[in-house]
Amino acid sequence: MGRARGDPWPIIQEAAKIGLYSLDFFATQAFEESGLGMAVTIEELFWGTPGSAWPSWAPAWPPRR
Repeated sequence: MGRARGDPWPIIQEAAKIGLYSLDFFATQAFEESGLGMAVTIEELFWGTPGSAWPSWAPAWPPRR
């Protein structure tokens, strides 16, 4: 991930600004009444450009050991 590869930093920064990476967002979507909140969120983010969506969500996921 980096500027040389052309990662969409303005989009990633805007997503952070609106709280897309916050624990509150994850909790709200995970416990949404229909049960579809997280599934729809992930589908919409990754539908158009998976390469752009992954760097935006990777920081929110726990590291692998």
